[in-house]
Amino acid sequence: MSVFDAREILLFAIRIEENGEAFYRNMSAKLPEPRIQDLFRHLAGQELVHRDIYRSMLSKLQAYTPPETYTDEYGAYLRAYVDNKIFNAGRLDEYAAAITTAKAAIDFAIDRELESILYYQEILMVVPEEQKNEINKIIGEEKNHFMKLSELRKTIA
Repeated sequence: MSVFDAREILLFAIRIEENGEAFYRNMSAKLPEPRIQDLFRHLAGQELVHRDIYRSMLSKLQAYTPPETYTDEYGAYLRAYVDNKIFNAGRLDEYAAAITTAKAAIDFAIDRELESILYYQEILMVVPEEQKNEINKIIGEEKNHFMKLSELRKTIA
């Protein structure tokens, strides 16, 4: 049994996906290259699919109380990770404003996809066994996003 509330980390995952969707939509509107707009619109849609999967998982979880007093170090770690390393909603406008080229947008997106993969791998340690397959599917999709962005990045000067 885990010592951290899986519901909270699923809420973090939902926030990551929502912030990612907002970033991709913003960049698809901001950047003029049609192939980049298309990819970013596609990725934005995928982020919403992932959000809905996490929402569904969250609705199936029962409230969880750790079996012992817990200092919340792991929870603090996950919160800091989400807020500082992945799509941070509070700073999303700042990030987007600083991105003025397709190359910069793709580089930023690649970094966020990698950070998301690492976070979701952490989730695997605390969610119930019956939900791990669904998270592994999302990890696979995030890896696919990373590969698509990396391939596109090779074509951008």
